[in-house]
Amino acid sequence: MTLKVNNQEISDEILEQEYQQILQQQQTNPELQQMSPADLYSVARENVIDHFLLRQSAEETFNDVPEKDIEKRYGELLERFDGEANFLEKNRLTESDIGHVKETLRKDFQLSKLIWQITDEIEKPDDDTVYKEYTTNITHFGTPDKLDASHIVKHTNKGESPEQAMAKIKEAEAKLKAGDDFLKVAEEYSDCPSKGGSLGEFPRGQMVQRFDDVVFKLKANQVSEIFETEFGYHIAKVHKVTPGQITPFGEIKERLAEGLYNQAKAKVVDAYIADIRKDASIEES
Repeated sequence: MTLKVNNQEISDEILEQEYQQILQQQQTNPELQQMSPADLYSVARENVIDHFLLRQSAEETFNDVPEKDIEKRYGELLERFDGEANFLEKNRLTESDIGHVKETLRKDFQLSKLIWQITDEIEKPDDDTVYKEYTTNITHFGTPDKLDASHIVKHTNKGESPEQAMAKIKEAEAKLKAGDDFLKVAEEYSDCPSKGGSLGEFPRGQMVQRFDDVVFKLKANQVSEIFETEFGYHIAKVHKVTPGQITPFGEIKERLAEGLYNQAKAKVVDAYIADIRKDASIEES
């Protein structure tokens, strides 16, 4: 299937590259984690279309870029690599590729000028706006609570029935209440006995929600009652609690202001793309 944007063909390679980037983002993006591969590919497709539309608009708007500007940018690029020979070698290029490099610089220059033009009137947020963002989302600015914990688990989806698993975990609980060492009981009863059931240190949000709900209410050296998650029945023990710390406003103010500024610019760019999409020809055949 061939995708064309205003009669400019988009190669499958470009679509695949964007799709692979989306897959990488999925690892840390909860919204993308809920999507199927087909939905993720659609996101990649739309991103590529937007990118092509923006570049086409940039080339049309700033089609006469002075050669001296391109040579200046090329010179700045070479300076970062200590000369043309090093640049070509480190990027596995030859002299025949220099024209392509300069053309890429030309297109990047056109795009940066277009972005500047359509976002030029956006003002940076004032201190009150930045502080409001900080206080509204204060839990995001810092390190989360962490626990060092161990658990005893009896799986209910790997051979044993729920009744059998519950009987075993109750035996483990009885031994703990009789004073037996947690590590030894875990090694004897847990379906994950390695290192005495140690989970190491982990932040809130790393485990499944039900597990977090129980263990983050425990104090150091406290043992939980039996509780259930989708993996089975658990008993957990917390060894150490490390409270999260909030980053002071003064330390994050500039970075937060820059983030809000970039968000505002991104909204304007998105609106611009949505507008030029109305008259764009997007074909698949």
